[in-house]
Amino acid sequence: MLYLIYNRMITILKYDAGAKVCMLKESAVRSMNPWWKSASNISSDEQILQWRASGLRRDPDLRRSIKYDYEPSNTVVYILHGPQRAGKTTLVKMQIREFLERGADPLDIFYHLFDASNTIQDVVDVVCQYLKIRGRRGGSRACLFLDEASAIKGWQRGVKWLVDADMLRNCTVTVTGSHAFHVKHASERMPGRWGEAEGGRDKMLRPAGFLEYASLMDPAIADLVRDNGLSEFGSRRVLLDKMASGEIDERADLLHRYQNELDALLDSYMQTGGTPEAMEEYARTRRVGDDLYRLCRDGAAGQCADLHRDGAVLRRFCAAAADTLGRRSSWRGLSRQSGMGSPGTARAYADVLECLFILAPVLLYDPVEKRPILRSGPKLHFCDPLFLHAFRGPDKDIFEAGVEYLESEDGRQKALSGIVADHLIRRAFESGRYVYAFDHLYHVFYWRDPKGREVDFVFHDGDSQVPIQVKCRNGADPRDLAPLASFLDASGASKGLVVSKTELAAKRDYVSVPASVFLAML
Repeated sequence: MLYLIYNRMITILKYDAGAKVCMLKESAVRSMNPWWKSASNISSDEQILQWRASGLRRDPDLRRSIKYDYEPSNTVVYILHGPQRAGKTTLVKMQIREFLERGADPLDIFYHLFDASNTIQDVVDVVCQYLKIRGRRGGSRACLFLDEASAIKGWQRGVKWLVDADMLRNCTVTVTGSHAFHVKHASERMPGRWGEAEGGRDKMLRPAGFLEYASLMDPAIADLVRDNGLSEFGSRRVLLDKMASGEIDERADLLHRYQNELDALLDSYMQTGGTPEAMEEYARTRRVGDDLYRLCRDGAAGQCADLHRDGAVLRRFCAAAADTLGRRSSWRGLSRQSGMGSPGTARAYADVLECLFILAPVLLYDPVEKRPILRSGPKLHFCDPLFLHAFRGPDKDIFEAGVEYLESEDGRQKALSGIVADHLIRRAFESGRYVYAFDHLYHVFYWRDPKGREVDFVFHDGDSQVPIQVKCRNGADPRDLAPLASFLDASGASKGLVVSKTELAAKRDYVSVPASVFLAML
C-alpha cells in the first residue's frame, strides 16, 4: 500500500523541474541517523560535540516549548525558522539527544538535512523511505526532523500529500529553514493539515536576545534571572505592561540594581549580537574575527543566489541601508544609492533581507486605523549587530571599525535603535499564537506628527499602543518629549516610554528606563 500511494505521488510530482523518478537509496537515509545502530551514537554528533566544547552552551527556552507527545490521530507539523548560524540544527540535535536519554526507541526518531538543490519529490522520497525502514509499528509516535526543508520551494505540497495519504498518522514533523521566504504562504497551501499543537506551530529561533546573552555571559545575571522567573516570557510581559501604564514593577527595580553589569554587557552585545559563534569567540578572545563577519556576508549572498538575487547588489543595498539608519528612507533613494534599476528592485531586496532576518523595515503608523501606512517610506534596522558591522564595515579589521562606530553617539544611537526594534519584534511574535502568518509590520512602527516630529517606535500588540523614544543620554530633552506628547494626544494612549542611559523613574506622561534594563524586560 505504501508504494501504491508513493507511485501515485510520483505521477503528480513528475512535472516539477529536476524531479527524479526513483526513491533515494536507503543508505542515504540511514547515514544521517547513526543512533538507529546505538542510541549512544548521538554523543558523537558534530553539533553535540561543538555544543559541549562551548564555554557558553546556549540551550534556548524555545526547545522546551515544542511538544512532541500528542494523540495518535493528531498529526502535528511545526515550522522552526530563523537566520543562518542561529543554532537551529544544534537545537534539533539536542532535542534528539533528550528523546534518546528518556528511553525513546531510536527508530522513532528521524533526521534528514536538505539543501537548496532538493525538490518536493525529495521531501516525499525521504519520508517514504524512512516509513519503509521503520515499518508499520503501532503505539509509539514518530518524530521527524526535516532540516532546511523549508528552503525548498513548494515543500509544503509534499508534506500535504503525505498527510492526505494518512502516511504521517501518529507523527510529529518539524520542518526547519533559514529564511521565511517559502514560509509566508505555507498555511494557505496546507489548510487543516497542521494539526493541533500546544503553544502554536510557528516557532522562531533568533540569535540570543539581550537577556539570554547577559545570562550566558554573567553567572550572577543568570542567577538573578532564574531566581525571579525572568526567563519566562509571561513573567517579563507583566513588567513591560505595568511600565506602559506608568507603574514600575519591583523586578524592574531589581534589574536596575544590576545596571552596571547590564550596561557593560550591552556594550559588548552591541558589538557581537547574539549569534552563538560570535558570543563564543568574544567570550574567549574579547573580539570577533573578520572570518565570521565574512561568513555572515557570504551566507547571505548564497541565500540570495538561491532566491535568484545578486549577492553583490545585496551588499550594496545593505551598505545603503546602514547609511540611512535612524532616518526615514524612500525606495527610490535606496535604489539610487545602491545602484539599482528601480524602487521596485530596492523593495524586492528589502523583502528578501527581511525574510533572511537581516533587515527589519519599520513603517509609519496610523494611530486611528492602528495599522501601518503602507505607502510610507520605511526606516530600516539591522536585526542583529553582527549583521550591522558585517555589512557596514570594511573588508578587514571589521571588529575595530565597529568599536570606533559605537564610540560615537550617532553610531551607538543607531545600533541601539536596531536592537530595540529587533526585541520589540520578538515580543510581538511571542505575544500571539501565529500560524505562519506573523508580520511585524503590523506591530512595530514609527510615527511623525504634522510638524514632522517623530516617535522612534510605536509598539502595538493588539491590546495597547505604546510610544517609545530611544535616547543614549540621560535626562529627557523637551524636543524628545514633544513628539511623545503629540502621539498621546493623537492616539489616546495614556503613557509612553523613554529609553534612556541610567534613569528609572515614573513621570507624568511617561516612564524613563535605562536601555539595558528595558532590553532585559523584553
